[in-house]
Amino acid sequence: MLTGKLLGDGNITIQKNRKPRFRFGHSIKDRDWCVHCYQKLADFLPLNPPKYRRVIDSRIKGGFFLNYIMFNPKLTLFLSISKRFGTTIQ
Repeated sequence: MLTGKLLGDGNITIQKNRKPRFRFGHSIKDRDWCVHCYQKLADFLPLNPPKYRRVIDSRIKGGFFLNYIMFNPKLTLFLSISKRFGTTIQ
């Protein structure tokens, strides 16, 4: 499922002086799928529970969109893989 998230609606964010974070989001109509994905991945990644948010976006006809987003504040899984292969994520 993690691979599918990264190929679809998820991403890994790497910012200077911060640990990498994995996150994915779904529209408000897909709340049940979002919760299902969270429950499946939470056994393997320390994810925060789904959080509802309103995102202002002038490109959208109504000026905003609503969605649920989950993220992993400390991507320890990817850090351990990185160390194992001798690469550094900063």
